[in-house]
Amino acid sequence: MNAASLLPDPADNASVHLALEVRRLLAARNERLVLAESCTAGRVAACLAVVPGISQWLCGSLVVYRSATKTAWLSVPRQILDDPQQGPVSPIATRLLAEAALRQTPEADWAVAVTGDVGPGAPPATDGKVFVASRYRPAGLDAEWAG
Repeated sequence: MNAASLLPDPADNASVHLALEVRRLLAARNERLVLAESCTAGRVAACLAVVPGISQWLCGSLVVYRSATKTAWLSVPRQILDDPQQGPVSPIATRLLAEAALRQTPEADWAVAVTGDVGPGAPPATDGKVFVASRYRPAGLDAEWAG
């Protein structure tokens, strides 16, 4: 599978339209977003960054490409990442990335994480799989909340 076919082009009109819609929704709710990106390597943040003023709504993006980085930066348990039944490309790993990004970004209301195997050399069992998880912190709850 061609990895480029799964990733948005920051200059693509559809990507710009989607980024504008994300900004509109965040602004309407007066909420902020943080990202934890693995297989996209920051491309989601890059797509959002083409929108003027997005910094008011986008807190940042943690690019955690490697398992060791997922553990060191976002405390994803190594046991899950090394488990052949789960691994770094799994719903649980993606959920844990989103929860940790939200926990570590007190000003964020939303966290979105993306993981996947979309490149050359990906194991056949996971080649082309992408997982996305989101987490929301309701207003008034502190940064320790991760639900």
